[in-house]
Amino acid sequence: MSTMASVSADNEWSPLKSAIVVWAARSNSPNEPRRMIENVMPEEYIGLIRPDNPFPNIICQRADAESDQLSSILEREGIKVYRPKNVDWQQIGGYTGVTGSMPQDVLITVGNRIIESPFA
Repeated sequence: MSTMASVSADNEWSPLKSAIVVWAARSNSPNEPRRMIENVMPEEYIGLIRPDNPFPNIICQRADAESDQLSSILEREGIKVYRPKNVDWQQIGGYTGVTGSMPQDVLITVGNRIIESPFA
C-alpha cells in the first residue's frame, strides 16, 4: 500500500520541510511549437527535441545526476525528500502535459494544492 505525500505551503518564508525531486529518465520532449523549443533549448539539442519523443539519454543522465546531488544536499539539511517513481512516458501513451517533460518548472504549491501553470 503506497501513501501519498502531504503537500502544504502557507507562505514563502517558513523553513523548507520537504521537497519533491523528480527523475528526468524517460521524460518526453514537450509538444510545443517549434519557435518555443528554439527559444528555450540549447542550439545543439534543438534537432533532437520533437513532440512525444524521449529526451536524449545524455540529457537525462546529467539531469538525474544533478537531481541526486540536490536530494543529498536537502537530506543533509534535514529536509524530507520525496522521489516519485520513475514513469516511462512512452509506455503510458507518451506526452501527457507539460508536467510530463519539465515538472520542476511549472508546478507551484499553494496551501495543500499543487497547481500546474504551463508555459505561456
